[in-house]
Amino acid sequence: PPPGITRARTLYGWCACGTGLRSVTFWPKGYWGWVWGARTVQVGSAIWVKWSVPVKTVQWTCDGMWSWEETTVDLQAGQYLSLQLTASNRDNFLGPIGFCHGRATGLVKYNTWQKTAYTTSVPFTTGTGGYFCFKIPALL
Repeated sequence: PPPGITRARTLYGWCACGTGLRSVTFWPKGYWGWVWGARTVQVGSAIWVKWSVPVKTVQWTCDGMWSWEETTVDLQAGQYLSLQLTASNRDNFLGPIGFCHGRATGLVKYNTWQKTAYTTSVPFTTGTGGYFCFKIPALL
């Protein structure tokens, strides 16, 4: 994560039942494609982006989905957005017979970030081959 920022907002979205177990692709609404800013993040990982234009809405699709979803992020030009994808059980008060019948499903987590007037350090984790590392950028 870049220095000198703090989390402003956290938003969540669920992939369709049984999807999103490998990756999610997201882009600013109206700007599909790598040239315009589409990015893909793998399950268990995080990605940081900032676009040169204001972004009100992000569209996204998980691997295995046949459609896309939208999340309102209200980013200014140059403001950071981070996205994480985890696999989770989408249960409710009915337990495994509720949403998705206990099947693993991708959970998308968005964080919006804003600049600070002071030095900050945001800890994060990365995962490779089933192992995860907790990292504190000020110590790296």
